[in-house]
Amino acid sequence: MSHAGSPVNMCCRDADRISTLPVIAVAVWIIFTGYLLVAGGAAAANTVKISADQKVHYDLENKVFVAEGDVRITQDNTVIRCNRAEITTDKKIAKISGSVELKEPDVLLTADQLVVYFNEKRVVALGNVVLVKDEEVAGGASEAGTSPGTPQGGTKGGGGMEVKVPRQGKAPQGEAQKRTEKVTLKADRLEYWTNKKECVADGHVFVQRKDTKAWGDKATYSEKEKLLVLAGSVRAESPEGERLTSKELRVWTDRDLVEAGGGVDIEFEVEEEGKGTQGK
Repeated sequence: MSHAGSPVNMCCRDADRISTLPVIAVAVWIIFTGYLLVAGGAAAANTVKISADQKVHYDLENKVFVAEGDVRITQDNTVIRCNRAEITTDKKIAKISGSVELKEPDVLLTADQLVVYFNEKRVVALGNVVLVKDEEVAGGASEAGTSPGTPQGGTKGGGGMEVKVPRQGKAPQGEAQKRTEKVTLKADRLEYWTNKKECVADGHVFVQRKDTKAWGDKATYSEKEKLLVLAGSVRAESPEGERLTSKELRVWTDRDLVEAGGGVDIEFEVEEEGKGTQGK
């Protein structure tokens, strides 16, 4: 007969195969059997650390353990919090569920579920996916030689939906100041590489930067290029009421630069002269 306070509480009919152990005991066992997963002590390169405040079920035959409670998983600068984690130790794969949250210094990712591939430093987020990224952008003038939001060699629509040709030359004095803006990406499914900070999103994709919003079927993001590309049936709206549809929309996340292609339609409202002044 099992007792809740005992160090080792057998939790299954097959008592030789599956057991429930306190987190510290499991951590020590994993360290001494040579697994990379560690729940305490000094961290080696690419070490994954796991802690849980309730219990851990370990399947000795299939090399799977389930951590429950306030579960915390750390790898490099990536921290995952959840209520339940099922980890396959030989394949270094984890299935994460329950109040899922992935944090990095400049990224917050939430979803219904995560599948984590530790060796690849890759996660797959499923269901109600929301990724929020803090992006550093230049303060003051958005580009050298112009006031904020004014294109050079391109056309401006008034609300940030514009196609601009990047200019050359040095930025004016003081433009090196940076500010942080949030870029939000929502989707049904998102694949994210934590080391490269690249992602691919599918299904009901939504993107927002400042007050400009866009929708599409698929999106990709590259941290190296600071570029987010929406594809499929793309539409976008600016706060001034401009509406754009296209097959592709390229959004540079660190500056006010948007480029549409693949058949572009733009709509905006104008006020006719004399309207609104009659009777005055």
